Amino acid sequence: MTTKTEQKTRKGIRFYHPDHLGSTTVVTDLDGEVTQNVAYIPYGEIFVEQRNGSWNTPYLFNAKELDEETGLYYYGARYLDPTGTRWLSVDPLFEKYVGMTPYGYCAGNPVKLVDVDGQEIYLSFDRSKKLRDTNLKQWKTNNGLYHDLGNLPDHEDIFFIGAHGNPNSIELQDGTRIKSAFDFEKYFFNTPEENLYKRNSMEGKQTVIVLYSCSTGKGDNSIGQQLSSDLGTLVFAPSEKVQVRSTSDIQVLDDGLFFDTGGSWNVFYKGELMEQINGYDNRCFFDMFGQDAVQLKDFLKGKTAEDLLKHYEKLYQEKHGKNEE
Repeated sequence: MTTKTEQKTRKGIRFYHPDHLGSTTVVTDLDGEVTQNVAYIPYGEIFVEQRNGSWNTPYLFNAKELDEETGLYYYGARYLDPTGTRWLSVDPLFEKYVGMTPYGYCAGNPVKLVDVDGQEIYLSFDRSKKLRDTNLKQWKTNNGLYHDLGNLPDHEDIFFIGAHGNPNSIELQDGTRIKSAFDFEKYFFNTPEENLYKRNSMEGKQTVIVLYSCSTGKGDNSIGQQLSSDLGTLVFAPSEKVQVRSTSDIQVLDDGLFFDTGGSWNVFYKGELMEQINGYDNRCFFDMFGQDAVQLKDFLKGKTAEDLLKHYEKLYQEKHGKNEE
């Protein structure tokens, strides 16, 4: 027989059942009865809440405390406004997130990523992997720019450029506009900062270039085709406008690159269009469980820069051999 004190103690014990983001979804008591059930809108606003009794936990989205008076979550370094889907103050480490808004929560992907303290972004399923140390490090190493592109290919031997663009130019985040191979060389080779293109050039190697820049492969003599011709190398460039992340009112979509209105990845080698890789448009996006939305990533998977250069050099030779006949 339990005493009143034991019964009171048992009633005060609660078990938290989190989702992959650490958010409290179900709370049970010592007897296994559900005392609270919570569902969220992607940025932490409560969508549905059910309680069995008067007690409720304030530790909700990402297991952070919700201030009921203000409706804000406290993360330590700053407050999150789940209704406005933004931080109320600047990222203390904003200088390391160049190219991203310092008020944005989890790089626009609150379903796959989690910010544990208002400063560092982690992959939700592996807290040991910081976004800055995985996705963004690749961009810093390659071209001196940080860019938020969550599930892009991870190839240390391919030179990725994430920037705005059009058929005639690449518009880098510091305001530099690249309209020719001369501009490209001036910016990436003459820079004091280390990058893959500079290293390869000093060693006399070709560099495979991927332009994550809108429409840089569109039409005759596009900037992508010009770079391929004048630099004598392999360039992947999109034919249409691309987006780097997306959310909708119905579902939160995985980070990635997709074609806004349909398009292809045009593959140029030594100035010639060698291949067109069909790209996913926004209607072909996958669900919130992290399936890949970047067809180019599938194409590049398992291939080194050397593999790609050998493959397209062979196609180039075969093409010109047939033309001569």
